[in-house]
Amino acid sequence: MGKVISLHYGIRGRENISPKYWKDGKLFLLAQNSLWAGEVWANREYIRTKINEEIGSDVVSEIKVTELL
Repeated sequence: MGKVISLHYGIRGRENISPKYWKDGKLFLLAQNSLWAGEVWANREYIRTKINEEIGSDVVSEIKVTELL
Protein backbone atom coordinates (compact mmCIF):
# COMPACT_ATOMS: atom_id res chain seq x y z
CA MET A 1 0.00 0.00 0.00
CA GLY A 2 2.83 2.37 0.84
CA LYS A 3 4.27 2.10 -2.66
CA VAL A 4 0.95 3.08 -4.25
CA ILE A 5 0.52 6.05 -1.91
CA SER A 6 4.12 7.15 -2.47
CA LEU A 7 3.81 6.98 -6.24
CA HIS A 8 0.52 8.86 -6.32
CA TYR A 9 1.03 11.39 -3.49
CA GLY A 10 4.79 11.45 -2.88
CA ILE A 11 6.50 11.75 0.47
CA ARG A 12 3.77 14.03 1.88
CA GLY A 13 1.17 11.39 1.16
CA ARG A 14 3.28 8.74 2.90
CA GLU A 15 3.56 11.03 5.93
CA ASN A 16 -0.18 11.75 6.08
CA ILE A 17 -1.89 8.53 4.97
CA SER A 18 -1.33 5.20 6.67
CA PRO A 19 -3.09 1.84 6.83
CA LYS A 20 -5.09 1.29 9.99
CA TYR A 21 -6.26 -2.29 9.39
CA TRP A 22 -7.73 -4.67 6.82
CA LYS A 23 -10.79 -6.84 7.40
CA ASP A 24 -13.08 -8.80 5.06
CA GLY A 25 -11.69 -7.13 1.95
CA LYS A 26 -11.99 -3.62 3.38
CA LEU A 27 -8.85 -1.55 3.82
CA PHE A 28 -9.17 1.11 6.50
CA LEU A 29 -6.84 4.07 6.06
CA LEU A 30 -5.99 6.74 8.60
CA ALA A 31 -5.53 10.31 7.33
CA GLN A 32 -3.79 12.94 9.44
CA ASN A 33 -6.38 15.65 8.67
CA SER A 34 -9.55 16.35 6.71
CA LEU A 35 -7.64 17.50 3.62
CA TRP A 36 -5.93 14.12 3.24
CA ALA A 37 -9.10 12.24 4.18
CA GLY A 38 -10.95 14.04 1.39
CA GLU A 39 -8.15 13.35 -1.07
CA VAL A 40 -8.19 9.63 -0.33
CA TRP A 41 -12.00 9.52 -0.42
CA ALA A 42 -12.09 11.20 -3.83
CA ASN A 43 -9.49 8.78 -5.23
CA ARG A 44 -10.42 5.62 -3.31
CA GLU A 45 -11.28 3.57 -6.43
CA TYR A 46 -8.02 4.49 -8.13
CA ILE A 47 -6.05 3.63 -4.98
CA ARG A 48 -7.95 0.34 -4.56
CA THR A 49 -7.29 -0.64 -8.18
CA LYS A 50 -3.59 0.18 -7.94
CA ILE A 51 -3.17 -1.74 -4.67
CA ASN A 52 -4.87 -4.78 -6.19
CA GLU A 53 -2.65 -4.52 -9.28
CA GLU A 54 0.44 -4.36 -7.05
CA ILE A 55 -0.70 -7.43 -5.09
CA GLY A 56 -1.79 -9.27 -8.23
CA SER A 57 -5.23 -10.16 -6.91
CA ASP A 58 -8.52 -8.46 -6.01
CA VAL A 59 -7.85 -8.54 -2.27
CA VAL A 60 -9.11 -5.03 -1.49
CA SER A 61 -12.79 -4.65 -2.32
CA GLU A 62 -13.37 -1.32 -0.57
CA ILE A 63 -11.43 1.53 1.03
CA LYS A 64 -12.67 3.30 4.13
CA VAL A 65 -11.04 6.47 5.46
CA THR A 66 -10.90 7.79 8.99
CA GLU A 67 -9.40 11.05 10.12
CA LEU A 68 -7.00 11.34 13.04
CA LEU A 69 -8.76 13.31 15.74
